Amino acid sequence: SNPAALDALDPRELSRVLSAVPLSLDQTAVAQQLAHCMGRSRLTCAHIAETVRTSTFFGTDIAIAMAPYAGDPGNVEVILQSVASYDRDRVRKAFTVSS
Repeated sequence: SNPAALDALDPRELSRVLSAVPLSLDQTAVAQQLAHCMGRSRLTCAHIAETVRTSTFFGTDIAIAMAPYAGDPGNVEVILQSVASYDRDRVRKAFTVSS
């Protein structure tokens, strides 16, 4: 574990880390753990939006799992653009509850 390395990840790099998870079913749990380790001081909605775009099947679940750790929950619109229209209310609610 290297917290300093996590702090330095930009959104694209975080997305690449998540895309390296071999089983897409595990991506949500890994995303949540990464978000927890990064914390509100480093994790932004831009990070989350990029990871959502990485996941073919679990983007909404990833966004919801990472929501409590977002340092800028007011920027949720960046994420909403990356999820299916029918999931936007669920994602918006997760960011409202976590802020």
